[in-house]
Amino acid sequence: MKQSTGQAWGRVLLIFLVVAVLLVAIQTTGHADPAIPPPKIPEADENQPYIPPLEPPPPTTDQSTTTPAPTTIITDPILDMKVLVLYDGTIDESGVYNTATAYLDILGLPYTTLNTSLGAPEGTIESSDLWDGLHHGYYNAIFVTTSNVWYGLGPEEQNILDAYMRDFRVRQVTWYAYPAPTPYGLDFVRVVADGCASTTVALFNASLTPAGATTFHYLKDDLALPIIGYCLYGYTAAPTAGADVTPLLLDDEGDTILAIYRPGDGREHMVFTMGAYYPALPPGYIHARLLPYGIINWATRGIFLGQRHLYFTPQPDDVLSWGDAWNLGTHWYDFDDGYRNTPADLDNLAAWQTNFRTTEPNAAALRIEMPFNGDGAEEDIAYNMVLPGTLTAKAVDLQAQFTWLNHTYSHRDLDINENPYPDYAICSAEINDNTMMAAFLGFSDYTTTALLTGDYSGINPPNPDLANAAYDLGIRFMHVNASEPGYNNPTPNTGLPHPTQPEILLVPRYANNIYYAATTPAQETDLYNIFYCPTYVASGYTQPCFTYEEIMANITDQAFGFLLDFSTNATMFHMNNFGNYGGGQTLMTDFVELLYGKYNTFYNENTPILSPRTQEIGALMRQRMAYNSSAVAGQIACGNEITLHTAQAATIPLTGIAFGDNVEAYAGQPISYLAMDANETLLIPGETARIPAAISDLAVAHSGSDVSLSWSATSVDTLGQPLTAVAYRIYARANDPYFTPTPADLLAEVATPSFTHV
Repeated sequence: MKQSTGQAWGRVLLIFLVVAVLLVAIQTTGHADPAIPPPKIPEADENQPYIPPLEPPPPTTDQSTTTPAPTTIITDPILDMKVLVLYDGTIDESGVYNTATAYLDILGLPYTTLNTSLGAPEGTIESSDLWDGLHHGYYNAIFVTTSNVWYGLGPEEQNILDAYMRDFRVRQVTWYAYPAPTPYGLDFVRVVADGCASTTVALFNASLTPAGATTFHYLKDDLALPIIGYCLYGYTAAPTAGADVTPLLLDDEGDTILAIYRPGDGREHMVFTMGAYYPALPPGYIHARLLPYGIINWATRGIFLGQRHLYFTPQPDDVLSWGDAWNLGTHWYDFDDGYRNTPADLDNLAAWQTNFRTTEPNAAALRIEMPFNGDGAEEDIAYNMVLPGTLTAKAVDLQAQFTWLNHTYSHRDLDINENPYPDYAICSAEINDNTMMAAFLGFSDYTTTALLTGDYSGINPPNPDLANAAYDLGIRFMHVNASEPGYNNPTPNTGLPHPTQPEILLVPRYANNIYYAATTPAQETDLYNIFYCPTYVASGYTQPCFTYEEIMANITDQAFGFLLDFSTNATMFHMNNFGNYGGGQTLMTDFVELLYGKYNTFYNENTPILSPRTQEIGALMRQRMAYNSSAVAGQIACGNEITLHTAQAATIPLTGIAFGDNVEAYAGQPISYLAMDANETLLIPGETARIPAAISDLAVAHSGSDVSLSWSATSVDTLGQPLTAVAYRIYARANDPYFTPTPADLLAEVATPSFTHV
């Protein structure tokens, strides 16, 4: 603080110059029924909406044609932790809208949507929609789906939005924009379009700039991101001369497709010039799955309600038992006793898992979960002892290498239409006998809280005796087939309460087209072509449409999409699939290696894939369901002081802040898990208040009765750390050279380091 005396109106004025600093909160740091084929994986060009070309932004977005609102200096802002999404409902921009909102849903960020095509009052924006006129803003990020949105907003509304983002330092993202100098700081270069040609060739491979590598810190610095997709349309751009533009993503000619534009008034605007669609089968529109997390993280300055992890838990069903096998000679099944693993298969799988964890990036947490049937072990047991050299003996030797899941004792069908009917006693025995076998075999990583029934039986329709028996035996989580209508996750990473026993959570699990009866590539290829190649059978099984490599690429593309959606669901395989078909290779491990290879093509080594157990998956789903029902509301203030309020009890995940006794570090970011009761308010302290360094070079000039003040802009605090002043307050009182400033003494508040009193 610097004081000075000056002559004005013939009286002595004592002028206090106070620096107002905005420490913006915003600074960071069964196997299947053999008669029913699995669901077909869609082709890359199926069910894709048209990505619309865009019009150049309307003239009203040119700031020179409107009167900007004067800067409002808000030195103590409070922002709701919520995103505002603006979209135009009159055009087909559903793919872009889905991309923008899908990952808000997946992560769990609160958001509000506004359809600008509705007109007054639903589709218009007033200042009171954005803030209270004092210091409370209702959104901490603004998303605009496409630049066509501006055709639904008038110049006054655009100015209101611009003023809000400027005064509250709220960041904006336009997810698909036509390059133009005034709103985006970008010049149009060229159109890039797929032409709806069902191509599998990328239009180009995009690369990160150094700034882009920082923003998308989870992606490889040397990223080669294929811009590919059916009916993909977009533009490349170049920074407008003189504009403050930071390119983040470039095409192969060095032109810009993603950038941050700073108009010079405090606003920051991320702009993407390529269309997007979610969900498409990778590699189609893979940018719509790889980029959203970084975009959202940037827009919220790395602090948001919600969280993300990447998960993959492989579960090969029917371990220890006999099952069906595919016969290449008859092109049909050898039922029931056609296949059983050998001890060498388990040795091979355990060795593979150990090696894969240590050699493949992001795979250190991989752990295979083994759904087993205890009845299969009986042939390996005599005189209450496990016979040496048997499959069961090997399972005992290697039990600590795996997680073991109750798959019922004999894989009995527990559906209500079975004869004899599987009543309470039968269901109870199927569950409890397997638990007793797990104890007898010494399976240490086993829980009595999770169950997978044979062929998902007893689930659809529900067998109430199964549910009651399971509940009484402590089961709280039961797997269901996510491919069955009505049994997929209702919302991201949530389960379904059992219809007759709601204390049991139904936990969806992914199927895939690695067939349950296949052990070798030849068997897998034969089965796949029988189902999906119309000419294969007619040609006498001599003209397949798909090779093993093509099949595996297609199947893992689907799984890659689930992985990039941060889905907690486990993935179903079958015990046949980890049979060693030669050289230590298996169908299941081929799948896993290819999946992780795709992931590691794009992701840095600092974002591990986790393998939660079934009961952990269920707990994560329950936690997410409670979070969704909590009606949590967050506010962030200066220094990242955060206030949370919940209507219902839940554990609230908060990314970007380390607070409390349950903090996780994942992929370079802290995530706090905050247990809150119903109607509880929690205050998370922010950074210690920082004091701006005193102004030491105040210059005073007189011109008649006018007094002009000037000084150097404040750039550090009292400790010499960087600090930006957003306002300076000048206080004055007549005839009192030693006064203490009060609000009544405020003479002016200015944004620049100068002031003239007239």
